[in-house]
Amino acid sequence: MHVIALNAGSLIRVYGSPSISTVLTTTGRLVDSAQRRIQETGAWLTRVMLPGCLRVGRPGYAATLQVRMLHAHMRRLALNRGYDASADGSPTNQVDLGRTWTDFTLTAYTAEAILGFGLSSREQADLYRYRWYVAHLLGIDERLVRGIAGNEAAARLDAVFQTVTGPATEDSAVLADATLESATSALHGLLHVPREPARPALNAIARRIHGDAVCQDLRIPPPARRRLAGPVLSGLALARDRRRRDPQRWQAAIDRNLAAALDLAARPARPTAYQRVATGSAD
Repeated sequence: MHVIALNAGSLIRVYGSPSISTVLTTTGRLVDSAQRRIQETGAWLTRVMLPGCLRVGRPGYAATLQVRMLHAHMRRLALNRGYDASADGSPTNQVDLGRTWTDFTLTAYTAEAILGFGLSSREQADLYRYRWYVAHLLGIDERLVRGIAGNEAAARLDAVFQTVTGPATEDSAVLADATLESATSALHGLLHVPREPARPALNAIARRIHGDAVCQDLRIPPPARRRLAGPVLSGLALARDRRRRDPQRWQAAIDRNLAAALDLAARPARPTAYQRVATGSAD
């Protein structure tokens, strides 16, 4: 569910920002490295979510500071390569960072609820409070996000950001396609879901999350069988609700997910872009 919510939800909306897509175009990271960038975002998010990993010196703390350094590197690189700050604002500015923060909270949590994995108000409040600290480590002005403890407050903040965010561009549509392709590959690799039904299903989920108008701008096609999604998602929500009502089953599910995340984080992988920036080996 995190893979789907991150790709079909959060990242599609992040890349809908014309200033963010322009930075990626200007620095040459639009399509060629799209799948790797998406995978690295997932790797960072996994480290951030693990219990205790945001304590000083722990992997999530270090990775988040490295992401902040990557933002600074991309800001400088974009300006050196002709990014027009007078037209699009400063690259990786506070609005872009704040809007991305709401996409990794509000958009992700809304997507998960649509997929049948909604949160209680207590869980929302705990997660938003956790994300305040992530925002602090990323250099987001605390006056923008501090005190937000639920989706309603986050939606009001997001609406403010949206008033100064321009319409999606051609680059945004290219990134949306690359993002959904990456999610298709991830589902095939993780769960052995065949690619042919996976991509149309992701298109349908994206439509449910973002609405037809946004998806039309991003050239995400409408599903051929719109009616099939409803019963499947209702079934997921019902199964999760039954699991919640049994404390032992609920804790066992949490323990399994935590073990899987720990295993994923421990797997050897090539250095990420944010790690290369931190060590001075980035392009």
